Amino acid sequence: VFNVEIESESNYDKLIVSGRVKIDGALAVDFTNGYTPDVDSIFEIISYNNMAGRFTSLRGLQTHQKVIYREHDTRITVMDTSSTSDASDSITSAASTSASGASSGASSSASSASSSTTAAPPPTPSSSSSSSKSGSSSTTAQPQPS
Repeated sequence: VFNVEIESESNYDKLIVSGRVKIDGALAVDFTNGYTPDVDSIFEIISYNNMAGRFTSLRGLQTHQKVIYREHDTRITVMDTSSTSDASDSITSAASTSASGASSGASSSASSASSSTTAAPPPTPSSSSSSSKSGSSSTTAQPQPS
């Protein structure tokens, strides 16, 4: 499970991978301290140079909150509820979907004051990565061999 806490538009968990990441498994999102994001809010939860895969299940998201997979980042976007578009996860770029790289991953879980990175699937970075709350310090995570 990849856990992401979102406290505000400027304070949320983010995983930064300097290389390729393999996304798989569950994404669990927790909007903390009663925070409700506005329409058109965007939370870039993972950034990378290259990616493969998708989350197989999504937890904690409303139907108008989408996971968007892009060439260099994965983000949660809050859509207008009057829109007729599908609220399921989607890919919006030509990002690679072939699987390769290490088979373990990193999970991010952080309190409002600090952040930490724990080895657990997904996502799977194939090079160094860091996890942080947006606006706070980051922690370097080393990929774990399978």
